[in-house]
Amino acid sequence: MLAVALLMVLGLVACGGEAPTPTPLPPTPTPVPPTVTPLPPSPTPMAAAPTSETTGGGGAAASDDDQELVRDALENAEKMTSYHFSLDLKETEFITQPAKLEGDFMAPNVVYIKGTMGDQNVEQIAIGDRIWEKQGSDWVEKSESDDSASDPLGLNAEDMVTGGNPLSEIAGLVSGVDNLQSAGDETINGVTTRHYTFRLDAASLAGASGEDMSGMPDLGGGDLNVDPDKRQLHQLGINLNLGPLMELMFRGFAEAFGTPTPGGAAPTPFPSMTVQFDMTISKHNDPSISIPLTDEMKAAMESE
Repeated sequence: MLAVALLMVLGLVACGGEAPTPTPLPPTPTPVPPTVTPLPPSPTPMAAAPTSETTGGGGAAASDDDQELVRDALENAEKMTSYHFSLDLKETEFITQPAKLEGDFMAPNVVYIKGTMGDQNVEQIAIGDRIWEKQGSDWVEKSESDDSASDPLGLNAEDMVTGGNPLSEIAGLVSGVDNLQSAGDETINGVTTRHYTFRLDAASLAGASGEDMSGMPDLGGGDLNVDPDKRQLHQLGINLNLGPLMELMFRGFAEAFGTPTPGGAAPTPFPSMTVQFDMTISKHNDPSISIPLTDEMKAAMESE
């Protein structure tokens, strides 16, 4: 899952560079571009969904009630028994295989997706860490040796379906955000929701790591939509630049394994490493959601 890869980076940053066995850098690395295109301090929020209709504006700081509403929605995302989702992973200079996927989740760990990843059509079902792929009219289980990826984060269709509840993992990226701005009401798939925007900074993402992050730029931002009556999340969009986090992580490694030579060249800053995606959710806890499981898949569910 995309969120898993991002959280792994954040976890390394939070360790303050004390990882016991970091992967050694290759002997002849490709030079990193010397300049970084900074993200704007207040990024434009991503569109909620093609089916959304904005009915109000705003930008005022969210109230305590709003903060509680969003916290409840993020917690409820982890508890849902089923839902339908669409995921749009944008192409950037960092993500070279954009994805447009539709899918369904059934608790505790069954995920179905169909759509495109890069220029490839994909249709897969995951039960835990076991993956079945639609090949013609048959479902064929994939082995670990089938896994391949060309993006820097190792993103592929398997990452989108393994690991249980995809929404729970993505919601975890913003669970610590406390700078919500109210942006009015929006109608998404016929439901009136409250729209909020937020910034992503190193402190809120990485937590209390002991690092001095006061000089780090904003890492991006995002937006989300919540049904205030049922306290359910209907949309979550994120625009995140991992460059500053990666720079902090490698600076921690350098401090742990030696100090730079006095008077030596300053380290080259990391380039922009932008990840942009938007996820919409519908049919929350809907018992009508059905995933086309084969007898082999049903047996795998029983053995979990």
